[in-house]
Amino acid sequence: MFYEKIIGVIHAKGSSERVKRKNYCLLDGVPLFLCQAVNLSKIIGRDNVFIDSEDNEVLALARINGFRTFKRDEKLSNNSTGGVALLVNFLKKVSLNSEPITVVQLFPPMPILDSKSLKVGIETVHNKRTHN
Repeated sequence: MFYEKIIGVIHAKGSSERVKRKNYCLLDGVPLFLCQAVNLSKIIGRDNVFIDSEDNEVLALARINGFRTFKRDEKLSNNSTGGVALLVNFLKKVSLNSEPITVVQLFPPMPILDSKSLKVGIETVHNKRTHN
């Protein structure tokens, strides 16, 4: 099963400059960052989903809900840090198996990406990688 070679990382800052505690906003009673984690875990499993944050409360909620966590460097927890820098930081510091993997990177304010949409995207990328 190809899903074993896929990991996901959801970047969830504890603070926000524009919307106070944005990642804690509830969607159907669940914080935004956990909505994304749950959607992704339906496809790749909870053990393959990481929550990346500098915020201890975000990390604790992630662990309580069965997700892996990654403590982000405080210097990267601002609005000027882009997704590429977050992903590079994550990949440099998280110990992963040496086999090729696909990394799915998500941000909490994208709740419209339900598990069905994510599955189509993941399968499309994976099929292109394995057939080229």
